[in-house]
Amino acid sequence: MGLTLDPELEKLIEEKVRSGRYATPQDVVRAGLASLEQQESMADMSTEEFEAIFPGFRRKIAEGVADEQAGRMSDGEEFFDQLEREDRE
Repeated sequence: MGLTLDPELEKLIEEKVRSGRYATPQDVVRAGLASLEQQESMADMSTEEFEAIFPGFRRKIAEGVADEQAGRMSDGEEFFDQLEREDRE
């Protein structure tokens, strides 16, 4: 199979190989396709199947929605800045 990639994708693949995480461009593509297959499998799962893999996910989502509705939200950037400060200390 021949495949033509746009320059941005070629650059991304080359960067992944240069990082040392992947040995070849084929390994990068293989990992990407495996991830896509996993995402599609999860999208096709029933709620019960998903709950079996991630126990309590429905409760956690409901808690998050309730927190948002009650105004108990944190700014994401501030939260991660605080984590970084704590990590440095």
